[in-house]
Amino acid sequence: MPEKSLAQNIIAVPTVIIKFPFFITGKSIKYTAVFIDEHALVPRTKALLTSDDELVALYPTASLGGRSGLGGELNFFNNRFLKKGNKLSLQASYTTNRHQNHYIRYQIPEMIGPFFLDAHSGYNVVTNEDFFGIGNDSSRDDRTNFRHEELGGCLTVGAALTRWFRMRFHADYTDHIIKGGEGTSISTLDKFDSESVPGLEGAALLCLGGSIALDSRDNDFYPSRGGLVEFATTVFNQVDGDEYGFMRYTLKLSHYLTLFRIGRVLAVQLTGEINTRLSDDKTTPFFERADLGGASSLRGYSIGRFRGKDLILLSAEYRYPIWDSERDRRGAMDAVIFTDVGRVFSDFKEDTFKDYKVSYGFGIRARTIDGFLFRAEIARSTEETNLILKFEPIF
Repeated sequence: MPEKSLAQNIIAVPTVIIKFPFFITGKSIKYTAVFIDEHALVPRTKALLTSDDELVALYPTASLGGRSGLGGELNFFNNRFLKKGNKLSLQASYTTNRHQNHYIRYQIPEMIGPFFLDAHSGYNVVTNEDFFGIGNDSSRDDRTNFRHEELGGCLTVGAALTRWFRMRFHADYTDHIIKGGEGTSISTLDKFDSESVPGLEGAALLCLGGSIALDSRDNDFYPSRGGLVEFATTVFNQVDGDEYGFMRYTLKLSHYLTLFRIGRVLAVQLTGEINTRLSDDKTTPFFERADLGGASSLRGYSIGRFRGKDLILLSAEYRYPIWDSERDRRGAMDAVIFTDVGRVFSDFKEDTFKDYKVSYGFGIRARTIDGFLFRAEIARSTEETNLILKFEPIF
């Protein structure tokens, strides 16, 4: 049995081992790290390393990112005084670049019959969020950055009515505060004004929406056959003014096909998003525009690289098993080859079949019998190469 590397043996107190893959960027300044520290790290680590009867826990974790810097996080949950199955959790994180994310969340998985409830409230700060302009032809040389603060909450009620069909409804309130960036690029507020880029003055938005899903996948975390169809619609309206008001329609079509042998899977997802004004005198703030780039879409481009009114994105992955735990089948790892093709539009009906952006790459996906653990990928585009670590699947 080979010894684990130092990066695989970071010990966190109390008594929890955090396996933290570590990447070092190349010598070229074109190579950047993309790291999205997801809350899913905590339940995945708990499922792997602790028993199911634990009622109270405090988990410290760490993160490293090209944009966020070195970060630390404390996660706490308490089920001791709640009805069995319900969960109260708190999270607080802070990074060397002064990114912050704090939230409190309460979940009732089984409220009445098949219905569930999820309520959370929080405060999030990104000190150097990138903005390249609006449109599919925006230039990387026009990179600016801004400080984005979000304060708000969300209430979601949903139901899994059958094995194949589920629905949910949600109400959100978010106060967006935009300030000058603290990154190495010029501040977005110094280069643009609110007439050319709506939303630079910030806005408080109330949104109401719902979604339905038809799910025939054989597994939620690592499906090998079946498909998923999700349709969502949400209406946004400004609370502290009357400039912003729009409707968003999102459609995701995913399909999974086993090729040749069990475990070899071709996974494909098509995503479309359309945003329409509620009236001629209202518009969409730039921070709510359809966007592509980062670890969850066009992986070979920077986060938020392209912003527009509408978008289309097609992603395809070929997943090939390279390791399985022979003793208890609790762990597995897949190799992945992928490509992403997409673009944003000022109008979905115009230029539908040209000027698409492409990224491609390879990586690994680690999972356990309890669910998905992490994915590590190298993604390439005509602009840059990104190293990605994320604790939830892309689809």
